[in-house]
Formats: sequence, structure tokens, C-alpha cells
Amino acid sequence: MTKRKLIAKAILLDDEGRLLSLRRSSTDPHRPGGKDFPGGTVEDGEHLEQAVIREIEEEVGIVLREDQVALAYATTTFFDGINDMRFLFVGRVKTGTPVKLSWEHDAYVWATPSEHLKDFKHPVWSEGLKYLLEHDLLPR
Repeated sequence: MTKRKLIAKAILLDDEGRLLSLRRSSTDPHRPGGKDFPGGTVEDGEHLEQAVIREIEEEVGIVLREDQVALAYATTTFFDGINDMRFLFVGRVKTGTPVKLSWEHDAYVWATPSEHLKDFKHPVWSEGLKYLLEHDLLPR
């Protein structure tokens, strides 16, 4: 049976419609220096919403409830012998919400979704953001 990995990330939008993206630190083992959304691997027995909320708190120090995030995009990729099932959530936060980065990231920026697409290189997450924009699925 093929191995699988569940990954849950979040687009966090503030009241001005800007979204949060992170820069992976140079010590991060996965894509150092790359743009990223908060999130990560779903642990065994964990629901997707619980995983993305836990990851948001661990990576940026923002605490959300399950009713504050909504699944907006999902896809599956096969990479390095593993079936990666990827889930992209959307959540809302107040403008000015403090961000406290974990060791995995060394910088962050709040910018419009179209500004993020200019240099967001991850093929799955950038396609998810494009999909949400093309179908007007980001809350205003």
C-alpha cells in the first residue's frame, strides 16, 4: 500500500483583505527561504481542522477556533513515493493581530493575494491561491 501524508495549511486574511505569508528559515529542512503559509503535517488521529489550528498556533502564535477556519481547496500529489494529500483552509483575523514566529520561519508579510502570487513558488499552494482567486472564494 502506498504511504500517504496529510498536510493542512491556512490562508489567514486580515480585515483589510491582506493575507499572511511566511518565509521558511535557513535552518528549516524543507524549502529554506521559500514562501509558505502556516500549517503542516496532520498527526495520527487528528482532524484536519484541529491540525491546521494547532499548526497556526505553533508557527505564528495565533489562536483560532474550528469555526474560524474553513476548508477551501484540496488536492493530491505523488512525491517521493508518498501520496501527499494537501488541504488549504481560509481563516479570518483582525488587522494588527500579533505574529510570533517559530523556528521554522524567520520573516512574515501581510500583503494582497495578487502581491503574493508574484513570487510564491510552491506549486501546490500557489495553485490553491490562484484557484481561490479565480473562483472568488476568498472572503472579503
